[in-house]
Amino acid sequence: MINFTTCRNLRRSPVVLYNIALNLYAKTGGVPWILADPLEPDTVIGLDTGGGAAAATLLHNWKNLEFTWSTEVNPSVREVVSMQTLLANLLENLSKPLHKIVFHKEGLFHETEIQLLRKLVEDWKTQGILQEDTEYTVLEIKKRCVPRILREQGAKYYNPAKGTCLLLDKYKALVATIERPLTYTAPVKPLVVEVADTNNWDTVNITQLAKQVYWLSELHWGSGIFTSKHPISTLYAHRII
Repeated sequence: MINFTTCRNLRRSPVVLYNIALNLYAKTGGVPWILADPLEPDTVIGLDTGGGAAAATLLHNWKNLEFTWSTEVNPSVREVVSMQTLLANLLENLSKPLHKIVFHKEGLFHETEIQLLRKLVEDWKTQGILQEDTEYTVLEIKKRCVPRILREQGAKYYNPAKGTCLLLDKYKALVATIERPLTYTAPVKPLVVEVADTNNWDTVNITQLAKQVYWLSELHWGSGIFTSKHPISTLYAHRII
């Protein structure tokens, strides 16, 4: 849908028409751009649940990016059941067993969701979707947080450069995915990236996980000028439902 306000701005800015064309291309299955270097995990899955529905996005094959999604509606408001079905739909067409998989969700994972993902990982190993030594990580990406990141320049403090990361502990980090001009005085809110579950607690690398979140925010295809605050894994899953 194109709003009247968007059409009204066509004469004022050629960027509007460019963004409309970009959106149409992406919505018909096109991939306008990809990352120069592939991410470490074979696959990233974004999840969102609520209101009796669940949505998931899947990003796979970074050199020839495959991006798809699935939704499930459950009138009984048992989102976990919906999530199990839609994940099965997403993974059934993958061509080879995965070695490393990361799950993203905006906000908190419920304990029932984490328990389900643990069970599904074991089931997928039996089915040959995952390798026996597959590493999986469940990552919470939270937009509401108290800490802020500031950049010191001379005697003044400014908002951080986009891509700035601050480690809070071994399993939690802040990452700035948007940038504001120096004249913008309000401190921007970074994303909180936190490991909620993994089968590899000893060697999990929160710096790499935060880096992946940042680069996935650069893959936003809604605008050719501005990037998204959120990685497209969770951004599009949230918008679907």
